[in-house]
Amino acid sequence: MGEHKLRIGIITHNFGEDAGIFVKDFTKELSKKTHTFVFHINSETKLGNLNPLNPLSILRVRDILESASIQAVRFVRDNKIDFIIAMWALPAGLIAESIKKKLATPYCVWALGSDINTYAKIPILKNMIKNALINADLRFANSMSLSQKIKILTKMPCNFLPAATTFDPKIGHKPVNLKKNTFNFLFVGRLEKVKGTDILIDAFNILRSTYLNSHLTIIGTGSMEKSLKARVKYLRLEKNVSFLGKKNHQEVINYMFFSDCLIIPSRSESLPLVLLEAAFANLPVIATDVGDCKRLIRKYKIGFVVSENSPVALAEIMEKALTANLKLFKVGLKKLSAEFSLNKSANLILNYIQSAK
Repeated sequence: MGEHKLRIGIITHNFGEDAGIFVKDFTKELSKKTHTFVFHINSETKLGNLNPLNPLSILRVRDILESASIQAVRFVRDNKIDFIIAMWALPAGLIAESIKKKLATPYCVWALGSDINTYAKIPILKNMIKNALINADLRFANSMSLSQKIKILTKMPCNFLPAATTFDPKIGHKPVNLKKNTFNFLFVGRLEKVKGTDILIDAFNILRSTYLNSHLTIIGTGSMEKSLKARVKYLRLEKNVSFLGKKNHQEVINYMFFSDCLIIPSRSESLPLVLLEAAFANLPVIATDVGDCKRLIRKYKIGFVVSENSPVALAEIMEKALTANLKLFKVGLKKLSAEFSLNKSANLILNYIQSAK
């Protein structure tokens, strides 16, 4: 490589919110080490809101790809990009693949759980995602379980590369609207079926029959928001369950600092970013046995695992958290936050790219 400083191009459809928080933080970290440029796929349609089973949604994805690919080729040429990091497989990986065919620019794909667990289950998208991964010079996944799935799908190597965000402990000391002398459970995520918020509300209802001094705070929005609020009203839990809507990253961290336990009741996950954020906030975790959740929770001793994805099973674990000495999890939370740092991920991917070139 000589004296040449790599010119990295990041392609993403989400920059600065939800999973895009990580992309933004990662870009900032990477720019300290190399020349970094971002191609943000602009689209009025959010891919996360598309129904992958709807043919019209598939056509919309195709239109997004065709338009973005033309612009991305110009982006790579104008910025003299040496290597592309596609975040994530859909749509960025597919766009990076088309660029490589036109310009021979090498690329890697960093895959999320939704790439494989959701989109790759649709036949037409499965082949597109599979080809984008196979033709990539490097493959990464944000969890070990997802890495194994990609290895099986492509018959090629795939490295585990955790996503993390920057974290300033100082922002966690701003007061938030949580009741004192109350055990505060926290949920952070999209209000979609895959995230299991409906299971959580029913579990909390079971728990409340025994433990009155508890509260559930829900941060996030989604297609289930209206039905979830209706369920809370039906169960007469309005005083005990708060829907806060969308909050920025700093506000989320504030709530993590002042809550007692984070709950991840997902039906499907790889390695939720919110779990790592909880570790930085020193917040114990309850999670269903999906993706890497069980492995990390038990390895680092940072909380509890729900073996069965049901309201009754979750309520039982929530009761355990209510009666446990949560201070015992602090050592593991600190260790996890130290090992899964943004700086380490940036250095690791650069080392892989240098080796690939």
